[in-house]
Amino acid sequence: APVDESAWEVVQEVADQGRSVVILAFKGDDTDGRLVVRPRQLVADATYDVRSIDAGHLGSATGAQIMTDGIELVHAGGSRAHILLLVAPPASDTKAHQSNQARH
Repeated sequence: APVDESAWEVVQEVADQGRSVVILAFKGDDTDGRLVVRPRQLVADATYDVRSIDAGHLGSATGAQIMTDGIELVHAGGSRAHILLLVAPPASDTKAHQSNQARH
């Protein structure tokens, strides 16, 4: 089958039970283009900081929002490689602390 040289290749790696995610996206050629990536295996109710290695901080959203809406990658010249980091803080100990206070 013919290969579309303008296509994107995307790889996702997940660690820390879905709280740390790296997305590597590569554009096949140097023409301008856009792609919406929809990560999987995120913690739905956790808030993720989304960062691009090239563009810096892109914003924050819940895992559910990111998995539904996705993250748009825009290639307009420059490097054809895009690296995204999604990080949610570890599960808060706040609930455990509140539970312990309620017992006293």
